[in-house]
Amino acid sequence: MTVKATFPASSADAAADLQPKLVSVEKARSLLGDIGKTRLYEYFYSGDLTRVKVGARTCVTVESIDRLVARFMQQAA
Repeated sequence: MTVKATFPASSADAAADLQPKLVSVEKARSLLGDIGKTRLYEYFYSGDLTRVKVGARTCVTVESIDRLVARFMQQAA
């Protein structure tokens, strides 16, 4: 049996692979400007943020945080 290893094309690709995909609820609040829990859950219920259960722990997808921040920036422009 032969196993072929694949490596990212560049160090930038490698760094992107190492970025977190999920963060804790507390970290998400911090990344969004220290918003309150109520506001965070409003974003969950509206579909603006995506939450994922990992065992008993609730995490937030970094992708959904990035989308929300991009929307805030677009509205501010």
